[in-house]
Amino acid sequence: MGNGYRERALDTRLGTLNLRVPKLRQGSYFPGFLEARKTSEQALVAVIQEAWIGGVSTRRVDELVQAVGLSGISKSTVSKLCKE
Repeated sequence: MGNGYRERALDTRLGTLNLRVPKLRQGSYFPGFLEARKTSEQALVAVIQEAWIGGVSTRRVDELVQAVGLSGISKSTVSKLCKE
């Protein structure tokens, strides 16, 4: 049986989706369709971090992100990702 829901935001190329992920009394639930997205998001973050560490400017990182089809990335988001 469930124990309510957790609100989660999923950022996609089409915008942000607000999801309600069920809370379980035992174990956990992670929707399978999000697993592939999680892997691809981690890969994108790794590319951004590697570029920044390699001395690529945030403007160039933004151009790189746009080249892969996303709307862009701000300087503050690049900084936040690289702090991690």
